[in-house]
Amino acid sequence: MSHPHATRTPPLTIVPNPQPDWGQARSQRLVLRTPRAQWAASATSICSPDGFWAPECLRVDDGATWRSTGEVWRYLHSVSFQLFEGEKLLDLTPENVEASPEHVTYHYTVSSGGKLSVAYTLVRSPLDDSSTLCVNFLPDTPSGDWQVHVKPNLDMRPIEGLADPARHRVNPVDAQHLTVVNRNHWLGFGISRPVEFVPGREQRDVSFLLGTGDRLLRDGEVYFVPAHSRIFSPGIWRASLSAPLRIHVHTGSREDALLSSLDEVAPHLEEWFRLQETRYQNFASGLAVRDPRLHNRIYVMAEKLWVKVGEQLVPDTNPSGIRRPHIRATLEGILHNGQTLLRLNEHERIEQIVRRCAELQDPRTGRFPSHWPEKHASPEGKSKPNPLPAEFYDTGDLGPLLFTVLDEFPLPFAQPDTHSLLWGAFKGMVNGFKAARTTNRLSGPVLLENGLILSVAHDSWMDGKRTVFAERLTITDLPTRCPQTWHVQDAAQFKDSHYTWEQYQYPTFFLPELNALWLRALKFGLTLAKQAEEKDWVEELAQIEKTALSSYKPVFWNSHAQFLYNIVTLDRRVDGT
Repeated sequence: MSHPHATRTPPLTIVPNPQPDWGQARSQRLVLRTPRAQWAASATSICSPDGFWAPECLRVDDGATWRSTGEVWRYLHSVSFQLFEGEKLLDLTPENVEASPEHVTYHYTVSSGGKLSVAYTLVRSPLDDSSTLCVNFLPDTPSGDWQVHVKPNLDMRPIEGLADPARHRVNPVDAQHLTVVNRNHWLGFGISRPVEFVPGREQRDVSFLLGTGDRLLRDGEVYFVPAHSRIFSPGIWRASLSAPLRIHVHTGSREDALLSSLDEVAPHLEEWFRLQETRYQNFASGLAVRDPRLHNRIYVMAEKLWVKVGEQLVPDTNPSGIRRPHIRATLEGILHNGQTLLRLNEHERIEQIVRRCAELQDPRTGRFPSHWPEKHASPEGKSKPNPLPAEFYDTGDLGPLLFTVLDEFPLPFAQPDTHSLLWGAFKGMVNGFKAARTTNRLSGPVLLENGLILSVAHDSWMDGKRTVFAERLTITDLPTRCPQTWHVQDAAQFKDSHYTWEQYQYPTFFLPELNALWLRALKFGLTLAKQAEEKDWVEELAQIEKTALSSYKPVFWNSHAQFLYNIVTLDRRVDGT
């Protein structure tokens, strides 16, 4: 595959500039995405102790991940390489990176003169929606004197699982194919021409400076919690760079089918990539804006923000959206990009998403699932007492968020029963809030007489947990939303780890953002009630809204600091963070 040197919309040129403060949190990260696959890495290239270069992986889900059969696996950590001239190892200097929504190219200056480019593309098949990662080694002046040694570094595991490199089984099929299997998940490599393969079974520990995105406070500074894993290399390919070299990577559930796929896609990768580039350029040329960065942003929102869940495309704002997509991230994606999505004529797709949310509501509690189902979702599920397993309904903020989105972006619904479907879902949510009790462990939000809702402390986007060591006790799974001083004080008071933990499992917390969403949801619910001409509901919702509006500031306003409290308990314990 040739490198897209010239495009009508120029790629963004990035000069790698590592930012060591905040634990590399501000380092630039690049992502290529299709609905079923993702490749991500830092703009910074690093050289390993054994002399191999590759883009740095900062997060545990960087590298290449694929989604299939309801699972997301991380397959590939990196494709590292070193360059030789005869027997001499050449020094490389990272120069810059060119990036567009369809390709990322790293440029290196070679110590003996000349340059080498390594281009990454994620090519989507128009036939079956599968995705192939291509890594292209492109010398500026092809020379028979240059030889590249390529080492694939594997990490084949569920995205949230642990590394197990000892279980990787390698099959160097021939001079152009190699397969690796772990737990019936197959990864295959195809090479554009025959090369020499030197087998080996190297294992190496790696660190991810940004980890999973969790943070900690140390010496008054906020840091990302690093994570660690062990990667596996099956050997090294050696090839002359007298011509460009392409390695393409595919996944499968059986080796024979995987090898067939590698051979079937190989002749079409150039063509399919050009189709993607043409689509990108045509999209940009149709926009009445001049800034190519804005072209890219709008194109990414239209084409790359979506991930495949079952057979449905949903927008996802997670930096690791190829994971199990959460409904909160989908709704936040619509909320913060709604104007552009509507101008891109995504009305019907958004309507499908909000309808699916309503269909998946738990009729007993009025709660909505936290993440999109894949294996469990089925049309007949809507008629069951509970359409999904109980573990899907582990948060209470999705309903207020859903109706906030609808209040922010009123849609011209295409299906005539959408209003009634949403109205039924809204009534189910309110009735669930009214029926919930503060004495029920891990209950959904509880509606109080002051019009506001109580919830568990982690019932929002900030749902992390921490472990606290205090009073010779170890207490796990405590909500990071609450200050750690509360946990320490409670441990000192109760002298019991389980009882301390128990205090945070009940809906006895006021969250300012959850109640703000609740106020917006009430506004939209009142509109639905009027459209349904249900007078009793109109009167009840109007009274709840009026009471909640008058209660919000007295509960949350920190008059000393002149901003809102982070969290307030039912007995008026407040956090002024």
